[in-house]
Amino acid sequence: MKLYKKFLKERLNKDLDSNIYFWSNHNGNEVDFVIDRGSYLEATEVKSSKTINDSFFKGLRYWHKLDESRNNYLSLVYGRDQAQMCRNIKAYPFFDSHKIE
Repeated sequence: MKLYKKFLKERLNKDLDSNIYFWSNHNGNEVDFVIDRGSYLEATEVKSSKTINDSFFKGLRYWHKLDESRNNYLSLVYGRDQAQMCRNIKAYPFFDSHKIE
């Protein structure tokens, strides 16, 4: 919830719409935040774990496969203290989540 408030505040302070969504389907795939950035959609999954697990990317991979031609940006926010690329997805620590594009 804290991260949601942060994203929402960032958008409202920039006079942007509050178009932040949660997405899921009937098969259990989900994405915690889908932010409509105008020219692209940003899908962000949030996990508190300090260790990245392949299952963290399940919803993001499914989201991307829905329309691979669409300009999507995928990211993960997690509990560790350093950013890294993992499975071609940028993983940010909680304190660096403001760097999400």
